[in-house]
Amino acid sequence: MGDATLSNNYWKGYGTKALAMLVNRPKELGWEKLSVSKVYEDNNEAKHLYQRFGFKKTGLFHDEYFREFASYEKILK
Repeated sequence: MGDATLSNNYWKGYGTKALAMLVNRPKELGWEKLSVSKVYEDNNEAKHLYQRFGFKKTGLFHDEYFREFASYEKILK
């Protein structure tokens, strides 16, 4: 799962609405968990949004540019 919001649309609630739809539909389909593979550690807004929806940090990695990023997971059942 991935998402992005253009900078001129920050703080308007679009990311929250989009994530709500992305989380609710798989749960209706009986999925057991959702994963977010790459959230950069300096992206506090994204981390906060995922955590508000119950995602938990499951790992910390480095990419090819040596930036730290984390993976997050949400158990749906």
